[in-house]
Amino acid sequence: MSLNDLLQCWADDAATRAIALCVGGVGNPDKFQRIAARVTAAKPILALASGDPDRDALFARAGVALAGTPRELLQRAAACAP
Repeated sequence: MSLNDLLQCWADDAATRAIALCVGGVGNPDKFQRIAARVTAAKPILALASGDPDRDALFARAGVALAGTPRELLQRAAACAP
């Protein structure tokens, strides 16, 4: 199962209010950008900044909010909880 598959699954899951990611890579960047942009219209996607300028730029173009530290990622994800 790919990251893109997971995003599509979580997008359709009513119990998922936000998606928090810490990923080492994106298999198909174009497909990721299309899917993530669609998902962020319905629920936030948060990701730990990778330090890779190209990957972080891809996330930003897709509407993914970047966090600088794991703690910030978890705090921002918790803020999305009911």
